[in-house]
Amino acid sequence: MISKWTSHLKDPVEIERFQSTLAGSRTVLERLKAIIEESEKAIEATEVDPKSYDNPSWSHKQAFYNGAKSQLKLIKRLIEYDPT
Repeated sequence: MISKWTSHLKDPVEIERFQSTLAGSRTVLERLKAIIEESEKAIEATEVDPKSYDNPSWSHKQAFYNGAKSQLKLIKRLIEYDPT
């Protein structure tokens, strides 16, 4: 579990309680991860569509997609119970 989840807590008992709460939410977090992965695939499909480049502002759209993918990766990393 990423320590960012409990970085706001100082009391070891509270940390353990919070970690237990997260462990009990594993099913929800796994579903959230699956939803995020669906969003990532949708962005990737949009990026490789040649029609995306027909717009003079395609570079702005690409920058938006890159930012969105970056945030989705961050969230996915945070919710992974056992990140590697």
